Amino acid sequence: MKTRMKTRMDGLPAARRPIVGPGGALLLLATMWALTALGLGGLVRWTAGQFGSQWVALPAAFVGFDAAVGFALIVAIAVRVRRELAARAVPADGPVTPVSVLVAAFNEEEAIGETLTALMAQEGVELEILVGDDGSRDRTVAVAEALLPAARARGVRLVVHRLPHAGKGAALNALAARARHPVLITLDADTTPAPGSLLAMARAFRDPAVVSAAGTVTVRNARTNWLTRHQHVEYQKIAWVRAAWSSLGALEQVPGAFTGVRADWFHQAGGFPTDSLTEDYELTYRLIERGARDGRVPVVVTVPEAQVFTEVPHTLSGFVRQRTRWFTGFLTTLAKFRHLIGEPRAAAFGLVRLPLKVVDALMPLAAFSSLAVVASSPAAAIVAFFAARVTWDVIFHAAVTTANLALERRPDARYEAGPLSVWACVLTDSLAYAWLRSAATLRAYAWAARRIQVWEPSRGPVEVAPAAEA
Repeated sequence: MKTRMKTRMDGLPAARRPIVGPGGALLLLATMWALTALGLGGLVRWTAGQFGSQWVALPAAFVGFDAAVGFALIVAIAVRVRRELAARAVPADGPVTPVSVLVAAFNEEEAIGETLTALMAQEGVELEILVGDDGSRDRTVAVAEALLPAARARGVRLVVHRLPHAGKGAALNALAARARHPVLITLDADTTPAPGSLLAMARAFRDPAVVSAAGTVTVRNARTNWLTRHQHVEYQKIAWVRAAWSSLGALEQVPGAFTGVRADWFHQAGGFPTDSLTEDYELTYRLIERGARDGRVPVVVTVPEAQVFTEVPHTLSGFVRQRTRWFTGFLTTLAKFRHLIGEPRAAAFGLVRLPLKVVDALMPLAAFSSLAVVASSPAAAIVAFFAARVTWDVIFHAAVTTANLALERRPDARYEAGPLSVWACVLTDSLAYAWLRSAATLRAYAWAARRIQVWEPSRGPVEVAPAAEA
């Protein structure tokens, strides 16, 4: 009799393997696009007939694109949840791969102590902790070194390296070169792991096909104000979007705040870039490119139970700086690896995900173009547009909530914004936060064109200058 849904392979969990091949992922997306087009076609024709404008097709397409891709992701989420539940029926036995935790820090004296203390409290996995101080000008090193006796008492190898200021990517590469264990885990210096998260991440690498794994990043300061509450809801959505794309074999990003990667693949792929604003984002592209050269598509998975808590920008200026950096890094990385778009050797990553990312690169422009069309339309068209957006937001958040309940992933009472606040954010996302998010990315086009590579932190202003021309 077959093991339930083939959830194990040679004693290893396989529930997180892709549920379909590249062709299946394409078919799923094509089906959803067709169904969405049929549903929206009648609405567009009716609206055009009522108001005599074919321009309504633009906002309809904007909503329809999100809905079509989103419904495909909901299907993938449903299958993923079913396989996760089936896998739980099989005991998780066997040795756990030792891990090296890499923590790059720059002026993190206020956060580094809590982060390292939470790491040392992790149980069930053999680990070493390597801290790389990237030329901090505060007491980061002193705070980290003060924890050396506590680490020795717990039997944890903690090493603090003083490095010249060269950026996060260079600091992580320096630490990776000194790591002893076969799996590397990156953790932001201001991010704390929940109990058991390191063990959950290490277990993902029992599957020999898994090359990289993404943890779940949760907002720690969700209760601060409306901006952090919206980011809390957004991060919940992102966690399951990543899970869905990994189930389709097309996950393109693992969060640098908490990521695992096999050391041999990491080094063969060239490690983290040192000239990128989003070194974590580019790493996945490098791993896929490395595998495509050898005809081996690496499996990149998500680990929902490997949870960490981080603080997000609570000011408007900090939020804009963060999203500009993120979107600039996305644009430059996509341009750098454009040869992988449509590349069959990159499987679903090249055939499905990257073509969609090309569309995503234009989405902020499409969003405001759609808004301009809607704003000049009669009231009925405006209501219809925003009603469609809100309805879709509710449907997807309901799917995320259902998945969390099915897997018994309950919010942490210390950080949870509360169900009423969460649903208020869901209902108002399309009315305010989504447009702020898109607006925050607009200057990224100029940044990408000017090849800006200088870090612009979300905690405060910094002088930014374009990088020198190559």
